[in-house]
Amino acid sequence: MIYILFFCLSFIYSQCDEYINQFECVTNLTCDWVEDIESGSCGNLSESDCQLAPECNWEYECFEYGWWYNWCYEGGYVCNGGTYSYDNGYCQEIEMPECSDSLTESSCNDLEQCEWVDSQVNCENLNTENNCNNYNCNWNEDIETINCSTLPTYGWGPGTCDYYYPDCYEYLDYGGSYGSWSTACGGGVVQIDESYCDGDASYCEEIIHESGDINQDNIVNIQDIIIVINLILNGELDLTADINFDNTVNVLDVIQLVNIILDN
Repeated sequence: MIYILFFCLSFIYSQCDEYINQFECVTNLTCDWVEDIESGSCGNLSESDCQLAPECNWEYECFEYGWWYNWCYEGGYVCNGGTYSYDNGYCQEIEMPECSDSLTESSCNDLEQCEWVDSQVNCENLNTENNCNNYNCNWNEDIETINCSTLPTYGWGPGTCDYYYPDCYEYLDYGGSYGSWSTACGGGVVQIDESYCDGDASYCEEIIHESGDINQDNIVNIQDIIIVINLILNGELDLTADINFDNTVNVLDVIQLVNIILDN
């Protein structure tokens, strides 16, 4: 057991940003190499940028010769050398999937650290946008704008003037080609809000386990330590074994497991 613990010391992972090339980066299963190559013409570089590009040279160049042979009439410093390329690649930590709201039931259950929770809330019974959004339902905005002056003053029901009283109202209007009195609808503009909530209030959430209980047998013991050691030796990553939450599985997690057992 002591030999295994000392052997694990050589597997302590460094932070991803400490790796300076792709070969070092990919040896850590929690890291990923991002390729970022910048290229261009040396002639477009300033003096400081030109001096940083190994393919380019900052040198004096004659633009125009005088009437004497090889006598430079006009010239200046320019960046020569054709084309250049910078390798700005870097090593970054692999973003582990989270139990976000955008996951479906199937994609949620595919993640070991997540579980789908069936909600008892009926989205269709929620009548405000805030309540709808709070329960992860879908708010559908349906607002109709009606100009009272376009509504008829006869009949009853949606689409008539009296239906939208007091926003719309009838009044006597004198006019027409024969100069007669008639009823008209006034009152400006009315907004009819028929927005509604629908969808499924069920959601995906992270499974909360007791820290250190790797095999989920409701007790932290030597079996959990063995699992972590095997993960380290095989170069595998399991977030449930990341006891100190540093996105790596190494001997530090083993030490913390031992402390949890001793404290209990």
